[in-house]
Amino acid sequence: GDIPISERMTLDGAVNKTGILLSLCFGGAFIGWNIPQLMLPAMLIGFVLAMVTIFRSPAKAGSTAPLYALSQGIFLGVSFSFLPVLKSLK
Repeated sequence: GDIPISERMTLDGAVNKTGILLSLCFGGAFIGWNIPQLMLPAMLIGFVLAMVTIFRSPAKAGSTAPLYALSQGIFLGVSFSFLPVLKSLK
């Protein structure tokens, strides 16, 4: 059947959602860079959110995606904060 106009995917909507999730990821990376103790909790939370979204409730991806982007941003921020240490080991 036909999808109602209000529920159709548009280019503007996709760009806006991508921008929001990317900004949450960058914000999380800033937090992770400054608070490296959050690496393990962020990794575990991101993994659980991914599993819940994939297997349990794909329809709720709109509510789990921002939390996932934030937690993975934190994990990436901590990961990239270790780059200067790794470069100094050469």
